[in-house]
Amino acid sequence: MLKYGANPNFEIINTNIESFFLNSFPLLVAIRNDGNKCIETIKLLIEYGANIDCCYLNPMSQMCEGVIHECLTNNSMLLLRYFVIEKKIPLPNVVYIEGFNDKSTQKKFSLLQYLNLDDLKYKNTPSEAYIKSK
Repeated sequence: MLKYGANPNFEIINTNIESFFLNSFPLLVAIRNDGNKCIETIKLLIEYGANIDCCYLNPMSQMCEGVIHECLTNNSMLLLRYFVIEKKIPLPNVVYIEGFNDKSTQKKFSLLQYLNLDDLKYKNTPSEAYIKSK
């Protein structure tokens, strides 16, 4: 469809008002749906002009969450590496907020702080060689 002019930045509007997320974009959906396995699709979207700075407003945290957030929350470290190293995406100062409902106890994390949290299991993510073999 991209070859025939489909818009890679088409905003997907969620009409379910009870849903946590109101909108999204094809690039974020591809990352969310096991981005490590969809890397060729993601590269194709970018080749056809997908905006790597796209984001949606999280109504709870009031953060604009985009590709970095989706890579982190979906454990897509291969994609995170692709966006940060190869595409040189600008890194937000804050990638994660813990306890965003109570500003007095709220903790904000940069990318490095978040990746170093003890309860995260990024050591067990698939290697690039493993991904290519699948």
